[in-house]
Amino acid sequence: MLKRLETIIPKAETAFKVLYILLVLLSFTNLMVGNPVLRYYTYALVLFGAVLLLYRAVHFKRFVRTKGLWILVLFCGSILFSAFLNRKYGLTESLQSFIWTTLQFGLLYACDEKRDIQEYQREFCILAVVFSVYILLANIVSIGMFFAHYGVFGQYSFNETIIGFVWGRLWGVYSDPNNGSVLCVASVVLSICAWAALKPKSNRGLKALLAVNIILDYFYIMLSDSRTGMVCALIGVACALFLCLSARDFQKEKLKPILKNTVCLIMAIVLSFVFYFGSQLLKKGYNFTLEKVIEAKMQDPDASIDDSNLVLITGRDEADTESDVSNRRFSLWKSGIEIWRTSPIFGVSQRNITSYAKDVLPNTYLVNNDLSDFDSTHNMFIDVLVSQGIVGILLIVAFFVSVAVLIIKRFLLIEKNRTNVYLIALISVLVVFACSCMFVLDVLYLNSAATVLFWSALGYLTHSLQKDKT
Repeated sequence: MLKRLETIIPKAETAFKVLYILLVLLSFTNLMVGNPVLRYYTYALVLFGAVLLLYRAVHFKRFVRTKGLWILVLFCGSILFSAFLNRKYGLTESLQSFIWTTLQFGLLYACDEKRDIQEYQREFCILAVVFSVYILLANIVSIGMFFAHYGVFGQYSFNETIIGFVWGRLWGVYSDPNNGSVLCVASVVLSICAWAALKPKSNRGLKALLAVNIILDYFYIMLSDSRTGMVCALIGVACALFLCLSARDFQKEKLKPILKNTVCLIMAIVLSFVFYFGSQLLKKGYNFTLEKVIEAKMQDPDASIDDSNLVLITGRDEADTESDVSNRRFSLWKSGIEIWRTSPIFGVSQRNITSYAKDVLPNTYLVNNDLSDFDSTHNMFIDVLVSQGIVGILLIVAFFVSVAVLIIKRFLLIEKNRTNVYLIALISVLVVFACSCMFVLDVLYLNSAATVLFWSALGYLTHSLQKDKT
């Protein structure tokens, strides 16, 4: 019985991660937002996760040596304590946040030291394929909406939402273009790494599919007009290209490692900037051509102007950044610090930032601006500082520092690890989401594909680096 259970549990954990990433992908899809089916899906997934977490608690010795896990346990305790201290502003949502964070740390990040690296590599490949196929289909539908001149702002399906091409930006089927754009960047770096893993003169069909995926990702990032997505693309694509290029034929390369890595870095930076500026040129070229066509039609009294062409001018109004290049983020960060100062040790709890600010600091920018109330400062570290105070920020910084030290020791300083495309893919994905969480709510306090991929990838990476001692 025990042997059978040992065989079933790894498959069950893989199934949980696949079901989890599908849940969060669907939850950020406009076609499914508000669908009651997702509520029951969520309950079932939490119950499934609780059973698996209970099994891990019984066999905790196999997981306790996961890098920094004890720090994350204390961090979860800090979430609970901050929620209890601020319970008068609401407790239910804070408890939900605690439950999901526990599942993310306990099932996504923590890895079984008895399982081989190859097992987790196969699991990561399954997650990457499920994610990439979903994003590919979502992009096909989204870009199809753009060419079909389709855009809705208002009631759609189960909820009031924005779908298609609206306000000069492609939302498509994503509930937020920033979120969709960042996911597309992650899809790009995964495709680059998959391409690097293939043999030069084989798998042409798969390479063609990867190329199509990259192109569609590229067009969504461009049409979404997401600055966050572009920053993530600049850094994430450069990272993936550099690591893949420098790993190629490392043992046979005649150039000295320092010279070769310098050349690879320059190539990666150049290609990354081509990725960025190419999208800007394409967008401007498209707009210029469309404006000329509309202008010519307006001058022709016999020509009929299709109003739908007017909404296809890409790019949002730049007036929002003329006086504030951060598009409100600097003001939100400053507001976050103001709120933190009122409760510096244990914070105000993440789910209660808005209600706390309205009660204690009603004039702070977070709840007193010309747009709307915000529930986040759009920066993960400031969110942690506000939500869990000095205790929370010291814990999460200590965790990331300990992991960074492990990566430096085991990846950057060991030659054979730097040629491992599996590790390169994990690091590239982590870099993308590490960039995004500086500008949007991600990685912590949120159930999103970025959160699932980040903690899964970080778990696989630390497991591989700790397991491989050679």
